[in-house]
Amino acid sequence: MANLNRKPLRRFVDRTEPSDSAGGYQVVLTGYASHVQDNEFGTNEYFFLESLLKSLRSSPRSPDSLVKKGSASTYQLSNKQFLINYRIANGQVVVFNTQPRDKLQIQRNKLEKPGLYHVKKTNKGIWTISGRAEKVNTSHAAVNGMLNNLAKATWLMGSHVEHAYGKNISQYTLFHNPSGGFNTDIWECVRDKMGFSTHVAKQFSQVLTQAQAAGNKTKWVAHSQGGLIFTEAVRYTLNGTVVLRLIN
Repeated sequence: MANLNRKPLRRFVDRTEPSDSAGGYQVVLTGYASHVQDNEFGTNEYFFLESLLKSLRSSPRSPDSLVKKGSASTYQLSNKQFLINYRIANGQVVVFNTQPRDKLQIQRNKLEKPGLYHVKKTNKGIWTISGRAEKVNTSHAAVNGMLNNLAKATWLMGSHVEHAYGKNISQYTLFHNPSGGFNTDIWECVRDKMGFSTHVAKQFSQVLTQAQAAGNKTKWVAHSQGGLIFTEAVRYTLNGTVVLRLIN
């Protein structure tokens, strides 16, 4: 978020009905808020985000907004899909935070599947997904922990990789462990800890086997639940190897 907010403010433009003659307050977005708008554009829920932002032009102090305790200029406004935080100063509304409501985010999280992603760092120092990956082709890779959706896992594991191996790293492969919520993630942790391999651990076992067969030397980072997945996947892989040798 800090890296994104180093970018200059961007004026909000209604993308469904663009117009330079919109009256009222001027609404501008920080780098982070702009990033969220760009990512949401094209989704089924984008209309709800744009409706919130458009409403700030005419009534940033609407009865539906909440003022931050101890402040006379910082507000929060939400609808059933999104929440925004903003400041009002000199006839300008600065939106500094935009995010899906918890219910929408949970619905999206449940649609995510485990898998490999190629992650690169932009010239602004921001970790972004460049696409899906069929196998690990980078010298560094990571497995994220519990309660991480794909967006969070991307930058969080990028930070962990940098902390472990240096700031000069510009790319890594993420094995994404999606979150099903706190209770589901805890249950998965218990299963892998007890040796009852989860589907995610079995899938990660295939990733390790593929990398080993290709002779790749990969430096891994596993965080939180990712450590349990990694450990159980290694155990599962070794046990499978023993069984195959006995059969042959």
